[in-house]
Amino acid sequence: MRHGEGSGTIEPSTVRGHHAETRIICRHLGNMKLAELSIPDVSGWIHDTTAVGYVLKSCSKAFRLLK
Repeated sequence: MRHGEGSGTIEPSTVRGHHAETRIICRHLGNMKLAELSIPDVSGWIHDTTAVGYVLKSCSKAFRLLK
């Protein structure tokens, strides 16, 4: 993201969005290694984030970034 923002190929608003989505991911999955993530982990993460008030659209954006 830093390279894209510095080179002007990514809009600053996109970078801000990615940072917000990264915080959502890290808040719930930050203590796990990517190689250890399973489908139930990700399903639980989506359930937990919507249960605490995040809208599904925000979770979907974060999921796409994680993917």
